[in-house]
Amino acid sequence: MIIIITGASHTGKTLLAQMILERYGFPYLSIDHLKMGLIRSGNTELTPEDDDALTGYLWPIVREIIKTAAENGQDLTVEGCYVPADWRRDFDGRYLPSIRFVCLSMTDGYIDRCFGDIVRHSRDIEDRLDDSWCTPDTLKADNRAYIEEFGKNGGAVVLIDSDYERTIADVVESVGTDTEKKGKNSMVCFLTSRTYIPDTGEMNPANGLTEGLRRYLPENCRALQICSDPDSWERTDFYASFLKGSFERAGFSFDCYRTLDGRNAERAAELVRNSDLLILSGGHVPTQNRFFQSIGLRGLLKDFSGIVIGISAGSMNSADTVYAQPEEEGEGTDPSYERFLTGLGLTKTMLLPHYQEVKDDVLDGLRVFEDITYPDSMGRTFYAIPDGSYLFSVNGREELRGEAYRIKDGTIACIAGDGDTVQL
Repeated sequence: MIIIITGASHTGKTLLAQMILERYGFPYLSIDHLKMGLIRSGNTELTPEDDDALTGYLWPIVREIIKTAAENGQDLTVEGCYVPADWRRDFDGRYLPSIRFVCLSMTDGYIDRCFGDIVRHSRDIEDRLDDSWCTPDTLKADNRAYIEEFGKNGGAVVLIDSDYERTIADVVESVGTDTEKKGKNSMVCFLTSRTYIPDTGEMNPANGLTEGLRRYLPENCRALQICSDPDSWERTDFYASFLKGSFERAGFSFDCYRTLDGRNAERAAELVRNSDLLILSGGHVPTQNRFFQSIGLRGLLKDFSGIVIGISAGSMNSADTVYAQPEEEGEGTDPSYERFLTGLGLTKTMLLPHYQEVKDDVLDGLRVFEDITYPDSMGRTFYAIPDGSYLFSVNGREELRGEAYRIKDGTIACIAGDGDTVQL
C-alpha cells in the first residue's frame, strides 16, 4: 500500500507518517528531505521559499517513486505539502487501487482554540528553523486553501476540529483496516497454540482470535485440515471432528471440511487449491515437517490466498526455519536429532506454543527451556506464547497478540501481556 499524506503546515503530516511507521512498519519518504537534498546538492536553483515552483519540480519525481513502489508491491508512506490537488490524474487503474490519500487540515475554530498547542508541538518530530511567520491568520488561510483545493478535486480531507490526538489515531487505525482489507486477497495467518479451551472444547476468544477469524473467513468456507502424522488416521479423524464442532458452535459454517493425510496425499495440490481455510494440526513437529516436505506443501502455499490457522506444531512448522524443540524421550540428548528444519516459509518468526504448560518440563534429565532452549537461542530469537496468544500475519505485517516472551541469546523477557499487541 502507498499512503500519500499532504496538508497544511503544522497539521502533523510527519507525525502521522512516523506513527504509521511505528505501528505498521511502513517506511516513509519526506518530500521536504528530498527538496533540501536537491537544493543543497546544487541540482536546482530553486529555494525553499519557491513553494509553487517546487511543487512542479518535485512532484514528477515523487510520482515516479510512488509508481515504482506500487509496481514492486512495496509499502511506502510519502508525506509533504508538495502534492498537487489533481494528483490522481497522474495514476491510472494499475496504481490507484494501491494508493491511500490523506489530506490533513485544521478548522478555523480549532486554530482559534488551540493555537498555543499547535505552536508548542510544532517541533515534536523535526526542528523548524524559522516559525515566525506562523500566526492564527496565516494558518487559517493555509488550511482553507487545502480544504478548498483538495475538496474541489474530490480529495478526502481529514478535518481537525476538536480532539487532535483522537483524529490522528483514527487515521492510523483506518490504515490498518485498509491493510487488512487488502489482505482478504492474500494469505492471512493465525498461528496459535490451540484455537480452543481444553476444558470445554469451545473456541478461545482471547486477544480477538474469534473476532479476527470472523473478519476473514467467508460463510460456508471450504476447510482443509492437514494432519501432523500421515499414518495416524484415527487420530486425524477424531481431531478433525472435534475442531469442526468447536468452530460450528462458535457460529462458523462450512461448505465442506476435509482432511489431508497419508490416505489422500497424492491429491494435496488439488485439495489446497480448492480450499479457503487451511488448518495445520498440532502434533510432533519433525513428523509433521516430513509430511509437509513429502507433499511439497511449501510450494503449494506460494499462490494460496486464503486463511491459514496453525495449531501448536502447525504454527512451529509455518516458520521459514523451524526450531523443533525436543519433546519426546531421547530427543534432548540425541546428537543426531535435528533441531532446525526447513519450514513452510509463512513467517520468519520461530514460535514455541503452550508456554504455560511446558515451561517447567524436564526431558532426558534436562530442563527443556533452561538447559536446551536457552542455549539453542544463542544468535537466534524464539517467541514463547501461552494458550490464548497467537501470531497474526497479513501482507508481510506480523504482530503477536496477547502474552508473549522473547527468548534470545540465552535469556528470556516478557514483551507483552494479555490484551497487548506487539509488532514484529
